[in-house]
Formats: sequence, C-alpha cells, structure tokens
Amino acid sequence: MANYYTNFSFIMNISESEKHWSERFLILSEKLVKEENYEPINVEFRDLRPADVVYEAWFYSYGDEYSSVNALSEFMKRFLVKFERDDVIVIEWANDCSKPRVDGFGGGAVVISRLGIDFINTTVWAQQMSKMVGRRLTEERAT
Repeated sequence: MANYYTNFSFIMNISESEKHWSERFLILSEKLVKEENYEPINVEFRDLRPADVVYEAWFYSYGDEYSSVNALSEFMKRFLVKFERDDVIVIEWANDCSKPRVDGFGGGAVVISRLGIDFINTTVWAQQMSKMVGRRLTEERAT
C-alpha cells in the first residue's frame, strides 16, 4: 500500500485578536475532523513580541502530517474577510507518494484573497497543455 502526501508551508504575521479567533476556529474544525470527516488544518503560532506584529502563524503539511489545501484556503478566505485584510496569500503545494505511482506526484498553487480563491494544479495544467499541443501538431500535419 502506498502513502500519499500533500506538502506545503507558509507563514503569516497576525495580531493577538486574529490569533484568538484563529485558535477558536481551529478548535471547532478539529471537532468536525473527528465527527464528520472534515479536513484538518495544521498551524503553529510563534510569539514575536515585542515586535509590531504579535504573532507569526505557520501553516504547514509535510511528511506523515496531513492537511488539506482546500480546507486551509477556505479558512484563510474567512480570516481575510473577517479581519478586512487586503493580503494576497499564495500557497504552493507538492503531492508526493511513498511508492512510484502514476497518480502520486504533482502539485499546484492557490491564490487567496478576501475576494476569492483561485487554484491551479499540475495535473489539470498538463492535460490542458497536452490537448493544445496535440491540436497544434494535428493542424501542422494537415497543412
């Protein structure tokens, strides 16, 4: 049996009130993970006082850890809307597998703002590019 992993990491500076809200949200989401198959979010908070920004939030998934890019993206959008922040967050992720599997590798990126969430993954992009190149090759042969 193969193990599949999704790896990503990013850091964001947040205020004490934003940290408090995030912690409460994440506690609720942990209950959903256990009760309703909700996807988990991994985060650690680092105290940066006496800096202007009080905390650094490190969102991550690596190795045997599992965290969902989708769940994290929805959380971050809610966070940005709640605190009326104009940040644009970019998360790049890598998919990996413990064994050589055709579907076990790839990745993608997501751009998150309070206005929305936009994803691209390498599998979809590669399929689109393959079709486009195939059409161009067919057109070239026809001429």
